[in-house]
Amino acid sequence: MLAQHALGISQLAPGEQINIAITWSTFEVVEQDAERARVTIVDGAVQFRWLDASGTPIRERSSAITELLGQERPGIPVLRVNGQWFITEG
Repeated sequence: MLAQHALGISQLAPGEQINIAITWSTFEVVEQDAERARVTIVDGAVQFRWLDASGTPIRERSSAITELLGQERPGIPVLRVNGQWFITEG
């Protein structure tokens, strides 16, 4: 699904833009070691809003974060880098 959104961005008309909002209420750690973890994002959603050149919304789409990432097993893999956690491929 993420690849589909990247393709959509590449096909914007001049002046159009996409706003992306990612929201969640909290997360739960499924498993963790010093540098890697798997977390479940509670109430995680991604909203895409396509805007025309004047900033008027022309299309909107929302989906669960897990759907966007194509999550196949429980928990989203994250990696610690310099004390901060980042989503990774596994």
